[in-house]
Amino acid sequence: MDTIPSLMRDLTFRLPNSHWTSELRMQRQVADSRFYKQTSLGQYENCGSKNISLLHYIRHQSRAVSTTLRPYYMPGNDSDICPCLNPDPDIAGIGAIISFVLTAGLTWICSVVALAFNLSGSDNPVDHATARYLERALIALVQQFAPDTAQAKFDYARNNFTTLFFPLIFSLGDTQLMTGLAVLISAWIRLHAGLSVYHFSIINNLAIMASDTQLLAFFALFQCAWSAAQRAEDAESAQSASQGDHPALARVPSASVGALYASMGAMSASVAAPSASESVGTRSASRSSELPEPPDIQPYLYLPSRLFRATGMLCMCIMLIVAAALVSDRAWYDCMSISATDYFSHYKTGGGQLGWLIYACVMLPLGYGEALIPLFGPTDRVWRAIKKAIFRGHTWRRITTSTSESASWRKRMLRIVLQFWDSSVYGLALSAVWFGVGVWSIVSDRAQSSYYELCEGDDTQTEWGFGQLVPMVLIGLPVLAALDAYGKASGAKNFATLPHLRVAVSSRSVSAQPENALPRWALIRGTLRARQRFRGRGNYVELDPHPNSPVDTPSPSSPVP
Repeated sequence: MDTIPSLMRDLTFRLPNSHWTSELRMQRQVADSRFYKQTSLGQYENCGSKNISLLHYIRHQSRAVSTTLRPYYMPGNDSDICPCLNPDPDIAGIGAIISFVLTAGLTWICSVVALAFNLSGSDNPVDHATARYLERALIALVQQFAPDTAQAKFDYARNNFTTLFFPLIFSLGDTQLMTGLAVLISAWIRLHAGLSVYHFSIINNLAIMASDTQLLAFFALFQCAWSAAQRAEDAESAQSASQGDHPALARVPSASVGALYASMGAMSASVAAPSASESVGTRSASRSSELPEPPDIQPYLYLPSRLFRATGMLCMCIMLIVAAALVSDRAWYDCMSISATDYFSHYKTGGGQLGWLIYACVMLPLGYGEALIPLFGPTDRVWRAIKKAIFRGHTWRRITTSTSESASWRKRMLRIVLQFWDSSVYGLALSAVWFGVGVWSIVSDRAQSSYYELCEGDDTQTEWGFGQLVPMVLIGLPVLAALDAYGKASGAKNFATLPHLRVAVSSRSVSAQPENALPRWALIRGTLRARQRFRGRGNYVELDPHPNSPVDTPSPSSPVP
C-alpha cells in the first residue's frame, strides 16, 4: 500500500445517487493502482487506461483520505485530496469583486436606460415596436401623477436623459474596457507563477462581464446619437413647416456610417455655439423652448482616441477567446486549487465546456466586429458593400420574389430573424444573459472554493484590507462623472457662485463661427442617414442618402483644429 498513490478519482467512475464513504474511496484507489507503475524517478505514469482524468496524476502527500460523507454531485467532492488553495485577495477578495460587479452593473443600467429612451430612433421594426410599448407604459405611469402633462414630461426626460447619460456611459464604457484588459493581462503574466484554476476562473468571469457591458455601452452611445439627431430633425421640420424654411436646414450627406467618425473632426467649425451676449441664465431659462440638442460626440471623434479604443477592443477579443479555450478543458473544474498551467500538457476539450468555447469563438468576433467596423469609414463601406451584395444577390431575390406559400413562409421567417438579429433589443437581451451568467459564475466559483482547505490559516480573501478598500473607494469615480454630466445637462446654474470660472468658461466657449453654421444635429443626422434601411417588398438592404438632399459644405475660411 506504500507504493499506491493517492489519486483523484475520475468523474466517469462516480456512482449516481450515492455517497462516497472512506471504504469506497480506498477501493477506488486500489482499482486505480493497476493503471500506474512507479518509475525510477518516483513518478507515476499511465499504463493503459484511456479514461482517467488528468487529476489522477495529482498525488496526495500531506493529508490522509477523508472520511467526510459528501454526495457525488457536490462541487467539493475532491477537495479532501486536492492540494491546498493559496488565497489571493487581489483577485478574489470580497472588496475587489464587489467593486467590479457594482461598476459593471452601473454601466449596464445606464446603458439600458439610455437605450430605452432612444429605441424610437432606430429604423428596425423590432426596436420600434419595443419603443412604442415602453413609451405607452411610461406615459401611463406618469399620467397617474400628472395626467395633463405626461407626454411633455416624457419628452423632456428623454431629451435630458440622453444628454446626461452620453458622457457618463462613455466614461463607464472606457473604464470597463481598461479594467477587462488589466485583469486579463495580469492573469497571463501570473500563469507561470502558479495561478490557480479558481483564480483564473474568477478573472475570466470578470473579463466576460467587462466585455459585455463595454459593448452594450458602445451600442447605446451610437443609438443615442442617432435617435437624438432624428428627433431634432423631426422637431425642426415641424417648426419650419409652420414658420417657413430655416436657413440652417441643409443636411450633410455621407457615404457611410463611419463618416460620422471620420468627417466631424474636420467640421468642428460648423457646430453651432452660443453667442457672446447670451448668458448662462438665459440659456437655462430658454432651454425648454429650444429644439432638443443631441449629445456632443465631437470630443470622441479624434482619430488617435478611436485607434486606441479599437486596439484595446481587438486585444480584449483575442484574449477572451484564448481564455475561453483554456477553461474549456473537460477536467477544468475537477480540482480548482491546482495551478492552471498543469492542464497545458494534458489539454483535452469536451463536455459542456466545449460548447461554451464554440459559442465564444462565434459570438465574440461578431460582437466586436459590429462595434469596430463603424469606427472607420473604409471598413464601414466594405461591410455595407458586402451586405448589399448578400441582400441583392440571386438567392435573396429568388426568395423574396417567389409567390409560393412555402417561399412566402421562408421569406417572413428570414426577415423576422434578420430584423431581430439586427435589433438593439437582441443586443440588450444577450447582454442581460451574459451579465447574469457572469454574476452567477462568480458566486458559484466562490462557493466551490469554500470546500478546499486553505494553505494559510486565515482567509485573507474575506478581509477588508488595503486591496479591498481601494477598489471600493474608486467606485466614487463614476459618481463624480455622473455629477459632472448632470451639471452640464442642467445648464450649470451653480456657475454663478464662481464668477471667475464663469468668465473663463464663457470666454473659451465663444469662438468665431460662420453665420450659416449648421447645428450639431444636422451634422449627425446627415452622416447617419446612410444607416437607413429599405424594407419594401421584402427587401432588407441599406440605401445611400437621398439623392435630392441639399448639400451644405463648410466655408473654406472656417477654422479647422
